[in-house]
Order: sequence, then C-alpha cells, then structure tokens
Amino acid sequence: IHSMHGTDGKNERPSSYYSYNLRGIVAHVGAIDRGHYYSFIKERKTQKWYEFNDRSVIPFNPENIPSECFGGVEIVTNSNGVQTSRMRENSAYLLVYEREESAINILKDRLPGNVEAEVSNHQTAPLPVNVPMVNSNIDLK
Repeated sequence: IHSMHGTDGKNERPSSYYSYNLRGIVAHVGAIDRGHYYSFIKERKTQKWYEFNDRSVIPFNPENIPSECFGGVEIVTNSNGVQTSRMRENSAYLLVYEREESAINILKDRLPGNVEAEVSNHQTAPLPVNVPMVNSNIDLK
C-alpha cells in the first residue's frame, strides 16, 4: 500500500488519483490441468460489455460477472428434475482496471514546461487483431 503523504506530511496526490473502474476480465473455466480462457471487456465509448471467446465477440451483461468469474457453488437441475449442488469451475484469472481520471488531468499543475501538451498529443497505433470479429461495429479504442 502506498502512502498518499510525502515525507513532509503533505498530500502528494488527490484521492481521485486512486479511483479506478473495472475495464476487463480474463476468466478461466476448468481445472489446474485443463481448461479454457476467455475475456470480458468494457467498451469505452458506449460503456457496454462484450465477451471475447475464441472466434466470437458477443454482448455481455455485467450482472453475470459473479457467475462467470467468482467460482463457488451453484445449484443445477439434472435431467430427472432433481436439484443438486456442484462447484462452479469459472474463475477470474486477471482483472484490468483503468484510472477514472487520467494522470495528466490530476497532476497537470505539477508537470514542467510543455510536458502536458506533448503527452496529450501523443498517439499510439492500435494493435492488430487477427481474430475476425462477429460485430465489426465494436470500437475498443
């Protein structure tokens, strides 16, 4: 845990610097010796969630995150109509968070010279995606 206070006791960063939102999840279904990985990603513009699973990209309801990512026990009904419990094999493997407010906005008063303008103007090229998308209207930028 990092302290929000410098050696002189003054607050170095505002509390907003430490506010993050869940942006993506890499999940695993299976056991330690077998299984499958898939991802859930929240699109920035629309704030909608999508499931990326092998060659398919489909909309995902974030209300299902607990059942897809937290393991535990689930109640299932077998073909005879009898309910039984079993261990759920789905678990989150990696969580991706994004700071609510950009570090540039939070710390802009502390940046020397024109660093703020240089960083703001910096553009990165999108990474190539080799998996065909089911819905080409998804913008993950």
